Amino acid sequence: MSVHSKVKATGQAVKAAAGQLAKNVTRVSAFQQDVSFYLPNPSDLVQKTIRTTKKFFEQDILAEVGVLLPDDAMVVDIGAGIGNSSLFFAKVTGAKVLAFEPAQDAREVLETSIALNNLEHQIELSNASVCGREGAGSTGSLDDVLGTRFVDLIRIDAAGLEKVVLAGAAEVLERCKPMLVARAATLEHLSAIEDVLRPYGYRKTRSFSETPIFLFEHGLEPKSEEETFTGNLLATLDGKLPKTTGIYAGMSSAAGNEAVLRAAVMSLLPQVDGLFLTLSGYTEVPRFLAGLGQVTCQLDPDGTRDGISGKLWGLGQIKDAVFLACDDCFLYPQNYVQRMTQALANCAGKSVLCVEGALILQPMADYHAKGARSDFNAEAELIRCRQVHVPRLGTCAFHSSLVELPLDQGDMSDLGDLGFAKLALDRQIAAHAVARKADWLLPLRVSQAATGPDQASCGHQNGEMPLSILDTNPASAVACLALEKDSNVLSALKDLQLNSRDPIVLIMCDAVTDDLRAKIAQSSYNWEIHLVPRSGEVTPFVQKLSHCGTADFTFWKVEKRRLVEDQAVKNLGDWLFQISA
Repeated sequence: MSVHSKVKATGQAVKAAAGQLAKNVTRVSAFQQDVSFYLPNPSDLVQKTIRTTKKFFEQDILAEVGVLLPDDAMVVDIGAGIGNSSLFFAKVTGAKVLAFEPAQDAREVLETSIALNNLEHQIELSNASVCGREGAGSTGSLDDVLGTRFVDLIRIDAAGLEKVVLAGAAEVLERCKPMLVARAATLEHLSAIEDVLRPYGYRKTRSFSETPIFLFEHGLEPKSEEETFTGNLLATLDGKLPKTTGIYAGMSSAAGNEAVLRAAVMSLLPQVDGLFLTLSGYTEVPRFLAGLGQVTCQLDPDGTRDGISGKLWGLGQIKDAVFLACDDCFLYPQNYVQRMTQALANCAGKSVLCVEGALILQPMADYHAKGARSDFNAEAELIRCRQVHVPRLGTCAFHSSLVELPLDQGDMSDLGDLGFAKLALDRQIAAHAVARKADWLLPLRVSQAATGPDQASCGHQNGEMPLSILDTNPASAVACLALEKDSNVLSALKDLQLNSRDPIVLIMCDAVTDDLRAKIAQSSYNWEIHLVPRSGEVTPFVQKLSHCGTADFTFWKVEKRRLVEDQAVKNLGDWLFQISA
């Protein structure tokens, strides 16, 4: 065969291989992330399900576990198979993953999917066996392989050898106390797993219906009269928070709301050291609160301290503590304080955390204008912690040493959520909405007559809102997008693939119009967006960005009706010059 014929044959083989690869790639869109799966075996149950549903296999279970992970989590996936779980945790939750799969066929499929999604820096794939089986790779205990690495979650699907795996993980279970998700096909397998975990203080906290999958977490229940729930919780977080002597909550409630107040208080009280309660419109303390030593009541017969000031007056009574500002209109789940406090520890106590909050989508003169903001409501699922501009004070947690409010300056009832956000911004305190499953915080039906003013509309809510993620996170990811036509903004945003959790987007447009703002408001992507007109006028925000040396910029352009990254542009100055030239 001639050299030309060999080259031609090789080229044909490469094209055939590429075509076969493309034929076996299925794209899944989940939680605003696009993931490509290489699925060469349609008869395999997992691969067939992903191909058919265009979802992750057992996606609901993965999501429920995923919201429990901290930012920058480390996940160990034992028996990773084709990578269904590994890809979810890496791509959707942003975790680092150490995946173990000794079976060569499955491992090669996972390797291809990792490459398709450019996740080589996030997923470390090992052929080692940590369950005592001889296989393609080396054998050893999980403790030996992990060394001193910290682990947040261990997922095990080891075909009945889960007990063997866990027996070799004594050091990591004791040191890291990770969550565990295990597939136990029989009651005998489940019992064996529980026998190994029980001495380490683990308990089964969740079983997923119609599947033999179970979640195990390290328990915090007091084992003696000297122990408390909050003490055990803080002990597990030692060194991760500023000096902390306790966990307290503040709440306010208006008269005529006793039934709902009772439900809210009783769901929250077992989780805190103390509750500071403002009773607005009351002349005496309700009978059900009598004898509850953890509750300190403040009567407010005139109803002048309802709302913000009523929730926060307890800050003046404590020092060096975690404080939760709570509404009386929610039923608090048993892990509410644990999750909020752990989330605080993940940021070293340097942020304000909330369940409900608002992300300012576009700078506007009115906080309530259509398209100005996106609200993260209590009932909504949030797969990853998200930075917000305006935390809602009725679902907040923070460390008392971080937020020192002007409690000695009289009534704070006109502070409002936006006023609190500006106060935090002045001190460069970031705010984040915590990850959670849908309906984690359940609303209670409150009497209309008993509800106070809408705190989101109190205080200084109007006027220009100079709020930006950049002010509290100078290392923000910034995507610069040049529109070919302003009318194509929605398709351009849809094609914009951003892996960053909290990106800022600059859109170069012909003109900033109400119609363009309305189109952007239709987008399902919750990103902070700033419009830059082609006239060359540079807003103060863009000027500030141009002097920010820590932001991570990417530049995008439309080419042949497709959005592609513009590799020729190196910095924001180049981008602005190129567009306005």
